[in-house]
Amino acid sequence: MAISCVYCGGSHSAAAQVRACWQRHSGREASSDSPPINGSVARRGPPELARNLITDPATPVPVDWHGVSRIAIGTEDVASPTALIGRLRQMAEAR
Repeated sequence: MAISCVYCGGSHSAAAQVRACWQRHSGREASSDSPPINGSVARRGPPELARNLITDPATPVPVDWHGVSRIAIGTEDVASPTALIGRLRQMAEAR
């Protein structure tokens, strides 16, 4: 099964290859406005992988994430993340 890669916009056949791509791209995801790499387009991936996305408010949401639930994470959440983690877990379990 091919694994979509948000770092290069392509896909890989193994998680280790995605990790290597992450390292090559310093953890920076390919922009949804970037041209596809090798003719492929970045995709969210199968629901079984529970792909999530974290962006700053100014970043446009990639097409595959349009219409999904969004939550804001503030400095309070980062300083004391217990409630946030609980909410994220509830959202993941509800899928």
